[in-house]
Amino acid sequence: MALVPPLAVTGIGLGWLDFHVAWGALLLFLTNLAGIVLAAALTFLALGFAPFTRAKKGLTIAFFAVVLVSVPLVFSFMRLSDESSVVQQLEGKIIGQVTIRQVHARAVQPLEIAVKLVTPSALTNAKLDTIKAQIEAQLQRDVIMEAQIIIRR
Repeated sequence: MALVPPLAVTGIGLGWLDFHVAWGALLLFLTNLAGIVLAAALTFLALGFAPFTRAKKGLTIAFFAVVLVSVPLVFSFMRLSDESSVVQQLEGKIIGQVTIRQVHARAVQPLEIAVKLVTPSALTNAKLDTIKAQIEAQLQRDVIMEAQIIIRR
């Protein structure tokens, strides 16, 4: 049961040509599969269905499958942690009279961020460039900024 939903999402991601979604769902499927196989092998061994000498090969394969799946999981965790850090640094930050809200980050090179800028008046291109420069200074890296401007009076 834990294997079908990630496979369905993988198919949907491929159908939409959204490889980010497809890869994430496939990684979840592989994680579930490796965990189920390892848990089953340990359970059968503990219940005495096979002696350790016979189960050793299967346990070794299952263990290496878990290790193999763990590598992309570590990289995925680091990317999510980086994105979360960016959101925490920028969410609610005030630059001049502009408040940054609803920050979404995508940890690629350069970093892509989507923000809502709440301001009392229209923003010029120069002001947007200043805001982007201050965000880059805060994060200490280059960004591509997508901004939705909300005028609130």
